[in-house]
Amino acid sequence: SLTITAMSADSVPYVTGDVNGDDNIDASDAANLLMFSAMMGAGTNAGLTGEQAVACDVNGDDGINATDASVILMYAAALGAGQSDAKIEDFT
Repeated sequence: SLTITAMSADSVPYVTGDVNGDDNIDASDAANLLMFSAMMGAGTNAGLTGEQAVACDVNGDDGINATDASVILMYAAALGAGQSDAKIEDFT
């Protein structure tokens, strides 16, 4: 997992969970997050922008890992099931 120290939520414009910046939070964001996490775990530069790094830390623990991806998937499933009032924070 990556520890986020260079950027903070206060200094970077972002939408929590919108990893690919397409204005939707869905399984594509979770897949991207998992790829980034795997690359970082392998010691490879994942090429994350500061905005993406902050958007990836969905649960606010200053790390990027599968837990964040699972929150995105739970949120996307809730929206898909018609819970239009769901917030991603409901699943952290």
